[in-house]
Amino acid sequence: PTSQPMPIAVEPMSVVHAKDLRHVALRASALAAMIMLAVLALGIRIGVGEASYTFLLLTLLAQMGYLAVTGGELQLVPGVAELVGSDPRVGRLLGLVALLASNHFLAFYINLRKRQPRMMRVMQACNAVLGLLLIVTLATSADVVAIIGNVVLMFVTTVLVVASLVGTINRQRPASFVLVSWLPMFGLIAWRLAELQGWIPTSEWLLYAFPAGFAVAGLVLMVGLADGMQQLRRDRDRV
Repeated sequence: PTSQPMPIAVEPMSVVHAKDLRHVALRASALAAMIMLAVLALGIRIGVGEASYTFLLLTLLAQMGYLAVTGGELQLVPGVAELVGSDPRVGRLLGLVALLASNHFLAFYINLRKRQPRMMRVMQACNAVLGLLLIVTLATSADVVAIIGNVVLMFVTTVLVVASLVGTINRQRPASFVLVSWLPMFGLIAWRLAELQGWIPTSEWLLYAFPAGFAVAGLVLMVGLADGMQQLRRDRDRV
């Protein structure tokens, strides 16, 4: 269903003003964190020289764009409001691009092709579906596209959590960082899908949890990348 029940309340102006300030502060903090992570990702891409890190940078940029579109911040940029308008396809396209780029990077990061080839084939099938959804989104803004996209998102997230859990059990350090970064997102996505289906009431906190989840996931991955570089440096020193 596209409609959701929303709580209605009459509050004093001071309370409304305080909530507005809190909203601005939380959104600004999340976007600022994403910008810093994108700058770090760019530095890693240039320093390491590995092309796959471009997908990490693209993931962060697309996530920033998605948050700015869905949160309304992009409407503040002159000329963008008229260009984007209320077209839901913009946010959907950015979300799909972020998910596709994330899948490519994480599959590389935990070496899914070599260590878990079956999971890699499942991931490739999901990417094919996401690519098809990307094309369909360009052609139509039908709600069914968003519904299918949410289902695929939940499935992809489940695959990543399972793959990283298997890797963690097999003592693969990169997989443990992916598991820690994606577990909160798994819970948030499941909660959001339950809201969309009308199984549970909508929650105000979820509006801020998603941006925070993106930022925390990116931060954990950056720590994992730093850990991997430190391990490579130690291995080189031993040689």
